[in-house]
Amino acid sequence: MGSFSYADGISVAELLVYFPAIFLSGFLVWRHGFKTNCGYMFLAVFSLVRIIGNAANLARLNKDSQGLRTTYLICSSIGLTPLFLACSGLLSRANLSIRTNTGDSFHKSTFTLYRIFNVIAIVLSVYGLTTHMDAEGLAHPPATVKVSMVMYIISWVALNFMLLVLIGRRSGLEPGEGRTLLAVAISSPFLLIRTVYSVLTFFVNNDTFGLMNPNETVQLVMDVIEEFAVIIVLLSIGLTLRVRYFNYTKAEEEAGIGAAFQGHSNRF
Repeated sequence: MGSFSYADGISVAELLVYFPAIFLSGFLVWRHGFKTNCGYMFLAVFSLVRIIGNAANLARLNKDSQGLRTTYLICSSIGLTPLFLACSGLLSRANLSIRTNTGDSFHKSTFTLYRIFNVIAIVLSVYGLTTHMDAEGLAHPPATVKVSMVMYIISWVALNFMLLVLIGRRSGLEPGEGRTLLAVAISSPFLLIRTVYSVLTFFVNNDTFGLMNPNETVQLVMDVIEEFAVIIVLLSIGLTLRVRYFNYTKAEEEAGIGAAFQGHSNRF
């Protein structure tokens, strides 16, 4: 049995945060509807991945194995996509509120393309890691992983572009909906630091940034705390948002807008 380390303490802290987070995320998904949950389904998935990954890391104390290491590594690499998608969900809600009032908003395909872009990024990242799990692959990640990191930088820029545009159109928001923009604005700096950490992890190979043996303090400050901050902000704002009921025009329904945003009981 291995000794309890600094990294293990971080894993315990993450479990203490993400166990409540997954239940709160599930509650918000139930409250707002599965198809119109403002991105909270992504927070539930993110919390589940963090629970599995950190549980695997702690299980190594009892008996280390390649399977547990692989599980921890893959789960650790899955972080940016669900957080970006959760934030884009809140922007999508604000966008629909503006569309309902003024019609001056992004086309729905904007958010669809953004989500597809992030899914491609995570697929490239996971594929690159799982096909190069040897020492050389971990020390020098393949091009697919590095491409995914560049895509995450682009994703952060795109998220903030949409945020700034919607802030400029905030006069069209309905009462209380401005909190969605506030949540993304608060989360954005933390997401930037988290993105920079991932980029450095895969592009720089030294004692500070690495896949298997990173500097724990740097990881805590640039990775773990940032994720804590984002999920706490998004969940806190989510608990204050009211359930929305949008009435769609015939033209919007024919365009598929209603189908894209309606839940099992037309809730938003």
